[in-house]
Amino acid sequence: MIPKEEKEQLIQKSRELSREIISLQNELSNVSEQKETVFRQKEAVTKEILSLISEVKDFKQKRNELTKKVRESKKKRDESNSDVRKKIDEIKKVKLEKDKLIQKAGLDEDPGYMRKKIEILEMKQQTEPMSFAKEKELMKTVKAIKAKLDKVKSLGAVFEKSQSISHEIDELRGKTENIHKAVQQTAQESQNFHEQIIEKSKRIDELKVKEEELYKKFFQLKSKFNEANELLKQKLVHMGEISKKIGAEKKEIEHTKEDNTRKTISEKKRAVEQKLKTGGKITTEDLLVMQQ
Repeated sequence: MIPKEEKEQLIQKSRELSREIISLQNELSNVSEQKETVFRQKEAVTKEILSLISEVKDFKQKRNELTKKVRESKKKRDESNSDVRKKIDEIKKVKLEKDKLIQKAGLDEDPGYMRKKIEILEMKQQTEPMSFAKEKELMKTVKAIKAKLDKVKSLGAVFEKSQSISHEIDELRGKTENIHKAVQQTAQESQNFHEQIIEKSKRIDELKVKEEELYKKFFQLKSKFNEANELLKQKLVHMGEISKKIGAEKKEIEHTKEDNTRKTISEKKRAVEQKLKTGGKITTEDLLVMQQ
């Protein structure tokens, strides 16, 4: 049998443990909910980081492709510029040759300009009303210019060559300009991707800091949960031990009561049996005892 004072202490301790267990269970529920919330937040941040990393990889590939295209286009542009310079050097030589031939022929004007002048004068003669004398003077001028040109017919090939080279230079310059515009446009696209890469990389760094903070918070909550859970287990074990002691005490008391009851009934039965032997008066209570 447990002493009365010790039994009261056990009952008091059981009540305290019961309150502590309920408090720990509530704390565990709250901590678990916080832990799961933080974990979901961390997972969302991790998912965003992975998505941004994928975008950065894609943008880097596109930027590198555009950068490569810019290098190739610049090379073509430089080659085209080189061709223009070569043609300019070539036309300078042709011009020098042309000037020498003009000087040798004694011309005071460029044959090309002279031809243009003839066209203008002939158009004027055909379209503008003028006196016979003035028309005659105009035709005389045209004839004189043509006579000068006849002296330099050998310059035709040189002039044609000069014009051909000049045309080639114009085409090459147009080609170079188109390539240059393409270079600028492609370079701008590459720069746009580069700026987005920098922006997204910065965002990734910020999110990684946040991810680390959430992970630490999650770990702290997990540790807190485990500590509270371990403490709860200990208190439940302690509670079980106390309940076992109190339960054993109750069983012992019940057994004692049952033994006492059985003894009382046995004694009453013996008394009734003795009455029966001696012819004593049997009461209703005696009959009930015999039935038990």
